[in-house]
Amino acid sequence: MSFCIVRIDPDYGKAYYNLGGAYDKSGMHKEAIEPYKQAIRINPDDADAHYNLGVAYGKSGMHKEAIESNMQALRINPDDADVHYNLGAGSGKSGMYKENIKSNKQATMISPDYARAYTNLGAAYGNLGMHKEEIEAYKQAIRFNPDDADVHYKLGLAYGKSGMHKKEIEAFRQAIRINPDDADVHYNLGVAYGKSGMYKERLKSYRQALRINPDDADAHYNLGLAYDNLGMYKKAIESYKQAIRINPDDARTYTNLGAAYGKSGMHKEEIESYRHALRINPDDADVHYNLGVVFIGAGMHKEAIESFRQAIRIKPDDADAHSALEQYKILKGLNPELANELFHSINE
Repeated sequence: MSFCIVRIDPDYGKAYYNLGGAYDKSGMHKEAIEPYKQAIRINPDDADAHYNLGVAYGKSGMHKEAIESNMQALRINPDDADVHYNLGAGSGKSGMYKENIKSNKQATMISPDYARAYTNLGAAYGNLGMHKEEIEAYKQAIRFNPDDADVHYKLGLAYGKSGMHKKEIEAFRQAIRINPDDADVHYNLGVAYGKSGMYKERLKSYRQALRINPDDADAHYNLGLAYDNLGMYKKAIESYKQAIRINPDDARTYTNLGAAYGKSGMHKEEIESYRHALRINPDDADVHYNLGVVFIGAGMHKEAIESFRQAIRIKPDDADAHSALEQYKILKGLNPELANELFHSINE
């Protein structure tokens, strides 16, 4: 019907407005922009048309234009909470967090139970590092919409940034109660358990995250760390291998895999893992140093010297790198010639 009316009477603003709405409902937000603009041309005081134009701009990633359209809507109707909310959303996406806070506060003043505005307010506070205010805003959002799993999750993240790990855990548990199939929440609950020294619970959470999303390299990696903390090195090795299968370019995983091999007495594999880590990140002094220590234990003294030299080259003032001097003491009893070579290389 709207299409026909536009063709018959090009100045019928309501038809353009409805055409824009039809495009919006079909997910064709860019196509909705022009009909809304035509509706405004015919009726420049139509606050709804300005508002919906702002929504279409926002969904099209045109945030500057969205802000201007919402401001036009507010000039006509300054008491519309939804417009203040959308103005805040556009400001937030443009990095204008103070303006975002102002707009969402105004939305909650007009509509005190506006849960989404409190949620956006929390996000704006978080972007400014104001975590106390962030927490309070999310708590208000939950008060008016207690079954929003995503806000419980965001509240948990905010508690974590504030070092409040018990409350962080409880917020994540609430999110899981509402939506038990969110792998990210299970993963971050595992991180929170780790911060609280609850390693068995940490294992359970990472395992649950991987049941939901078995291709999460970070979850496999952190599961490996959890196994490491419990002295379950063979299982740690398997988890690190799974992480590498998914993300073969993560040097930290090879480093921890090497350490787990070392704790299991598998020094050949330990050396190869450290070498692989260094192929990805050749400037990691700690890995060079660790590799040197392994070489000492394997009787590979020339290789040990080269590894310690590399560690000192990268971190000449680092105490850990210069602790290679301690390895000189070991070498002195095994091979004085090589020990002197190490000593001179450290003190060049």
